[in-house]
Amino acid sequence: MYNNASISQNLTFYENFKKVQQTKLNRIKTLKIYDNYDSKRQLRSFAEYDQNGNETYNVTYNNDSSISSEEKWYYDAQFRAVKSETKDYYNNYITSITFEYHGNDVLPYKQTELRDANLKETYFYFNNALMTKYVTGNLEYIFEYDEIGRIKTRHFFAGYKASYYYDKNRLVIENNMPKAKWRTSEHIYNESGLLVEHRQFDNDKRLISYSFYTYDNNGNLIYSDHGINENSTSRTEYVYEFYEVQNNVSEITQTYDYAQKAFNDGDYAQAVDLLKDFPETSSLYDDAVALMLKALEKLKANKDLNFVSVYGQIGNLGNINVSGFVIFEDLLTGSQVGKCRISKNGYYYIILPSGKKYSYYIDVPGFYPLSRIADFTTPAQGLVLNDNITLISLDEMTEQQLYIRINNIFFDYNESTLKPESFLELDRLYNVLNSNPGIKVEISGHTDNVGSDEYNNILSQSRSESVKDYLVKKGINAGRIISKGYGKSNPVATNDTEEGRQLNRRVEFKILKK
Repeated sequence: MYNNASISQNLTFYENFKKVQQTKLNRIKTLKIYDNYDSKRQLRSFAEYDQNGNETYNVTYNNDSSISSEEKWYYDAQFRAVKSETKDYYNNYITSITFEYHGNDVLPYKQTELRDANLKETYFYFNNALMTKYVTGNLEYIFEYDEIGRIKTRHFFAGYKASYYYDKNRLVIENNMPKAKWRTSEHIYNESGLLVEHRQFDNDKRLISYSFYTYDNNGNLIYSDHGINENSTSRTEYVYEFYEVQNNVSEITQTYDYAQKAFNDGDYAQAVDLLKDFPETSSLYDDAVALMLKALEKLKANKDLNFVSVYGQIGNLGNINVSGFVIFEDLLTGSQVGKCRISKNGYYYIILPSGKKYSYYIDVPGFYPLSRIADFTTPAQGLVLNDNITLISLDEMTEQQLYIRINNIFFDYNESTLKPESFLELDRLYNVLNSNPGIKVEISGHTDNVGSDEYNNILSQSRSESVKDYLVKKGINAGRIISKGYGKSNPVATNDTEEGRQLNRRVEFKILKK
């Protein structure tokens, strides 16, 4: 059920908690679970929500109407979860989790579990959203991460450890504990980052357990199969019934009126705070977006905000009304951090935690997913970014033979090896090619004027080939891609300034055939 999951983000309890919070926006009213191996486990789950859409209570019943489990959530004034309580009557245990916040991170949090009268407490410690230590009972686990924030090593005790290896949509964990039940654990993820297979193997590489998962188009788990060795022990079907929380019209109107008053009084930050979660289903949504944009414009010079924002207007060469989203990702971890709907007038905005570097792209059917970077780690960026974007359709690109810059592509200095931060962007290009099998493209590399012609021609050719190689390895036929290096022959800006030279160092593509 974890929507927006990503193999590139940290597979930690903290990230799982954030993903669970995101899925609560699905507003599940009834969840029915059918276990093929245990007739008592034909479960029905009902959820209750507060006026802000946060789940406050969830109860699950057995098919004989007895309660199987109960879960309660508590929130602070900023709608953040501060505590959860779970009672599992079927397995006879109680779990309580408390959350303490520091800035935008939750650190640490404590889980207290009472199972069969045995009390166990577990502590999770975080630094900048990365788990550094996990303590349960007398055991302590220490985590190390790679350069893009994925778990690299989990240290146990007495020198034992588990090592994490990533390969596209595959994660393999190996531990060196001689008496461990498993030696290797393999996880396979689909293109949306959802776990679809999990297998564990012993020291002799024999399968000791497996799990398979199937999801619907919205990323909700609908079927799972678990087994020991090669024998299935549990098959579960999940059936959902959804409903949308009905907005209280008077409250929504009142919120808009308060925001308008705050704006008129010059309290622009308060107006933003009131409007940042304004419901898209409201008839006042577009008015709220317009007011939000005016407030953000007033805040552009403010250096004391506790949030950052990106906003603007989406247009296109054909002046066609577009419908879609602007999707934001953490450039370090690759995880999706939010998305905003483009209003009917083409406007968009989002409020995000400060101090991070984000990439964002436009998701509109029929148009290329143009991307940008917003670096809020440096004072030069400011805290509010106005970015108006012109979309280009695939048809326009073909008819006009337009070159499109592939943003968010990163190489080391004077090198042609792609850095991992480039993969999100290239995956979007792969999706365009994969969804349009008739497209044939040219990938072109360009440099500034520093260095000899021969050197720049070789470097630009190598970089274009690196992009092509990545797409081919993902499954695109090599015959559909031509790679060319133009060196410094086609500048788009002056080479007399560093800013101009940076614009000239680029990778582009154009559609040759559609």
